[in-house]
Amino acid sequence: MLDEKTIEKYYRGESRTELERLQNFIKTHEVKQIIFQGKSIRYYACGLGEKTILTFSGGYSGLETVYDSILGFESTYRMIVVDISEFCNLDDFSTAVNQILDREGVERVFVMGQSASGVFAQAYTKRNLHRIDALILTNTFAPSPKKNRRWGFILLRIIPIFLLRAVFNKKLRGWTGPEDKLSPDTRERIQFKAAFLRHMIDAHFTKRTIMNLVRMIFEFNEKDAHPESELSDWNGRVLIITSPDDVCHKDIEILNKQYPGAKLFEFEEGHKHLAPIVHRDRFLETIKAFFDRTPPSKDSRPNPRITQ
Repeated sequence: MLDEKTIEKYYRGESRTELERLQNFIKTHEVKQIIFQGKSIRYYACGLGEKTILTFSGGYSGLETVYDSILGFESTYRMIVVDISEFCNLDDFSTAVNQILDREGVERVFVMGQSASGVFAQAYTKRNLHRIDALILTNTFAPSPKKNRRWGFILLRIIPIFLLRAVFNKKLRGWTGPEDKLSPDTRERIQFKAAFLRHMIDAHFTKRTIMNLVRMIFEFNEKDAHPESELSDWNGRVLIITSPDDVCHKDIEILNKQYPGAKLFEFEEGHKHLAPIVHRDRFLETIKAFFDRTPPSKDSRPNPRITQ
C-alpha cells in the first residue's frame, strides 16, 4: 500500500512523523474478512479491554481511514471496524456486522460514527438495540425523507468517476483553514490527513462503491427516521458531538428528538467539519470519559482479549 512510488505521489513533503505512524499501523494491523453472500467483507479486530467499540469505514475511502481512531482507543478498548463498501442495503449490512461480532466473540458494543459513518452507526443501532450499550455520533446527519433527491441519484450515475474524484479532492484543498487558528504541529497533521484521504479516494473511490453508499443513505432517510418511542425500552446512553459551524449542525434538533436524554458536547466555532481532527486529543478524551461512565449491560458476556 505504501511503496516508494505511492509515497512519492501522495506524501512527498508531508510529515515524516505522521507517515511513519501510518506505516507502523499498516504493518501491525491485520485486515480480516468474512464472506457474506459471495462478497468479501473486510474488517479490523484489534485492541485490548473488556469493552468493545464498533465503528465503520469505506464507501468513498478505505478501511484504513480510521487508523487515527484505532490508535487512539486500542490500548484500552477492543476495536471492530467494518468496511461498508460492499453493501447496498442496510439489513444486509446489519446482518453481516452481527456475523463479524459473533465470529470475534463480541456480545455487546459501544457504537461510534463520525460524518458519513454516523449514518451506519444509527442504522445499526436501530436494528440491534439488544447489543448496544452506548452510541456516539460526531458531526453526522439525522435521517429525513426530505433529503432524498432522485435527480441527485441519477446525476451520480451519469457523472464520470474521474470527475467525482476531482470534486472530492478539490474539497480537501484548504483543509488547514485560517493559518492563525492552527498551531504548526496541528497544521502539519491536517495537511498529512488531506494527503492520506486523497490517496484513499484514488485507491478506493469507484462508481460502484459510491452508488452503494448513496443507496444506503437514501434508505436510511426513508426508513430510519424513528420516533423516540422505538427507544423507550432501551437503556443505552447517547453522546452527540457537534460543531456550531459544521454542515451537520442543522440536524442537532432532529437528533435530540430521536435520542431523548442524549448528552451534547460542542466544539467552539472555527473549524467546521474538521473540529474533531483539529482537537484530536480533546475529542478522544471526551469519548473515553463517556465510555468509562457507561457500565456494560448486566446480560453482556466478557469479551476475550486479543492482540494484533
